[in-house]
Amino acid sequence: MDNEHSLAKLEKELARVRRDLRRLASAVGLVVGALALVWGLAAEPGLAQVGADNTVQTVYAEAFVVVDGRGKPRAYLGMLGDNPKLALFEKQDSFGKQYSRVELTLTDGAPKLTLRGSGEKILSGIVLFVDNDGPTMFLINESDLQSAKLRVTEEGPALTLTDANGDVRAGIGVMSGVPVVFPIR
Repeated sequence: MDNEHSLAKLEKELARVRRDLRRLASAVGLVVGALALVWGLAAEPGLAQVGADNTVQTVYAEAFVVVDGRGKPRAYLGMLGDNPKLALFEKQDSFGKQYSRVELTLTDGAPKLTLRGSGEKILSGIVLFVDNDGPTMFLINESDLQSAKLRVTEEGPALTLTDANGDVRAGIGVMSGVPVVFPIR
């Protein structure tokens, strides 16, 4: 019985050693793979530029995502089609959704900044952009619809107000130096 007990103990120890060797082989494989990837990125022209002191000076990529300790995206820097985008995300809400609170994009040469509310006002916010006609600011309601628009063009400034459905209801502005008030029914 003592031999059977010793044999069982040796088999158990052999199984543990085999398991540890598999783990070690996997770890070595990951390290070798990571080193090969870093070396490949550094050696590949156009992906990374390494300085004389072996520090990476420039990295080329399509996107960077910063995640929190739980692996959830909190920041994004990348391309949206042909346009660059920076987005900062809030933690997930109670429904498991995650919204960007701050977005900075460049669309067709026009910069755009979007700031979103928090809590129940998640879709409300401010959108600022500048295009060929001039600067514009939108105030967005909780339904993600425009509530007010302030725009400055060559003709002058204009403020437009909308109802809860996003329909324009009133406006005031200056056109060709003349003040204009326009109610919409």
